[in-house]
Amino acid sequence: MSLNDAFSYLSTSPLCFVALDSKGHATQISGAFERLMGPLYKFQEFEFCDAATEKNDGKKKMRDLIAGIQSAADTASYTIEEKENETFSDPNKHRARNIEMLTLAAETSGIPMKRHFNWTVGKGGDGTVLLFGDICHPDERTEEEIARDVEYVDFFQNAPIALHWLSGEGIVLWANQTELDFLGYTAEEYIG
Repeated sequence: MSLNDAFSYLSTSPLCFVALDSKGHATQISGAFERLMGPLYKFQEFEFCDAATEKNDGKKKMRDLIAGIQSAADTASYTIEEKENETFSDPNKHRARNIEMLTLAAETSGIPMKRHFNWTVGKGGDGTVLLFGDICHPDERTEEEIARDVEYVDFFQNAPIALHWLSGEGIVLWANQTELDFLGYTAEEYIG
């Protein structure tokens, strides 16, 4: 099965899937990734690890996770059986739990939002790094983190000044309520 076939097959999965090239840039994503993290074009121009925050060494954990699978897969002296045994002998070696990520998803109206994910890394047959992410359940987050996110959204949506976010082509990706009210548009009429 090709990587494209796999992503097509997994498009309805509730897990986020992202394929990274040798530079760590996203090359393919699943539907869940787009819904929870954001569209592919927002992750193609920078190293995916940079979407992780510094909180609890998130960036370092993601870099180590990816580097670990790249170095293990690059070791030519392994037989297939040894590689498989090494990969699954310590499942935590290929997992990063509760990593705070900056997301740019439509379901948060395109506002950059911090969310927590559990990530598992794997290696595609063509050398592509594959990340499988599961959003942390609310009970895995502290009350302080949840309150901070609510305050963050409220701050931007109800700021006393008009705020918007444009794509590189000048398309409005997000606008706060102040801007919409000032211009007399609904979000559906203005965004896009």
